[in-house]
Amino acid sequence: MIIITAGLLDLYSEIVKNKLFYFNIIHKKSIEFYHYFKSKNKIINQNLSYLDDKKSKFIYLQKLNNIISGNFVDTNIYSSCQYLNNDLIQNGKKIKKIIYAGAFDGYNMDRFLKLNKKIIINAFEPSSKMYRFLKNKYKKNNDIKIFNSLLWSQNDLDIRFNDDSKNEGLSASVINSASLGSTYKVKTFKIDNLIDKFRADMIALDVEGSELKALDGAKKYINKHKPILGICIYHNAYDYAQIIKTLYLNYKQYYKFYIRQHSVISYIETVLYCIPKK
Repeated sequence: MIIITAGLLDLYSEIVKNKLFYFNIIHKKSIEFYHYFKSKNKIINQNLSYLDDKKSKFIYLQKLNNIISGNFVDTNIYSSCQYLNNDLIQNGKKIKKIIYAGAFDGYNMDRFLKLNKKIIINAFEPSSKMYRFLKNKYKKNNDIKIFNSLLWSQNDLDIRFNDDSKNEGLSASVINSASLGSTYKVKTFKIDNLIDKFRADMIALDVEGSELKALDGAKKYINKHKPILGICIYHNAYDYAQIIKTLYLNYKQYYKFYIRQHSVISYIETVLYCIPKK
């Protein structure tokens, strides 16, 4: 047994370079997920019952098994095209307006623009460094608004944010430790603030474990406008259990629920899609 500490990209590069993908890789998430889910079969079965296709049920169980058993890479559950132009949202051009949080370096926003040059985006990024980068990157596009805010259940709180600058922001989070990089306070913002100002066709959230707080601040918005939801559920075991349940119980009358996995790495890029019923 070899025990190492490494950032995700460093770890992945070593796994590929040394062909270690033939071995089980026990990540810290493996331990977290095992301890959280070992006595929660009821929650697992409930979440499976909330999902609307066999593919979603397979992904949910297989990803959970992959994480706990240390199966680092799995191409069998992978689907391309996160958020738009996948098998659930087949025509991304129909998405005219989007609320997107966790904008980071604009990678997904560039994809949105390739699909629809006229798409209107309200993007949220709490990292001051990445906010400045995005403002400069899209300064000539008047259809893109960048907010240096943290989506939350309340407005104008000062929440401590760690931008994980040491790992290029890959593990940024709402924590108090400064061990991973610059830590500073960021103002919070409720999506409900936009209810009469910006009617989005889709809300996409990748906010490093703050998804439930952001959704709590969007209840009125979702009930009124019923946009497509693309919510990341992979950041921790609690989210993997509770986000599906929360959205199903709150909005089952409006939506059907699906899961897609958008990375071959088992630990990341798992999205719950809530598609409005016709």
